[in-house]
Amino acid sequence: RLDEEMEGALRYNRPLALVLDDIDHFKEAINDTYGHHVGDEVLRRLSDIKQRKKRLPDSVYRKSGDEGATILPGIAIDGAVKHADVVRHFIGEYDLWKEVYNDLSLYAGKTRRDSSEEKRYRELEAVFEALVEKPELQITISQGIGVYPDTDIRTAAGLIAQTDRALYRAKALGRNRACTIYDLGND
Repeated sequence: RLDEEMEGALRYNRPLALVLDDIDHFKEAINDTYGHHVGDEVLRRLSDIKQRKKRLPDSVYRKSGDEGATILPGIAIDGAVKHADVVRHFIGEYDLWKEVYNDLSLYAGKTRRDSSEEKRYRELEAVFEALVEKPELQITISQGIGVYPDTDIRTAAGLIAQTDRALYRAKALGRNRACTIYDLGND
């Protein structure tokens, strides 16, 4: 998809932004502390948040593991930074325990469940039980932001590489922040 968007951006000289994100300390703070079932639920919930916060032309993807990517066609650097800030702050305020509790409440009183509802109910129950001991789970993400045409990047692979460097810069500076390719300096 990014190849297609880059081709259009080059052809029509329109902006294109890419946001790469990584859940901070995912393995240690979530999977190792709460279990992989909670990690899976976090990935599901954050994907839902990113889907709800995107515009119609935007695309949200899971890049790998706990890394995500959002393609923002027609958005220059200022708009991409605003988008990233909104998503990051919303995730930072997200109360997983409360949301899982509310979702479980929807199932309360239901006597008939099909197999998919039953499976989802059991998943939520397991997550709730894991969170009940430590409901204060704080989820944060680090983000890298890259844009075309503000740089000499002319390929999707080049945009990914530069944006990935910005993501690692955000992590190196303490996480729970966004860095743009302009924050790289002479790194």
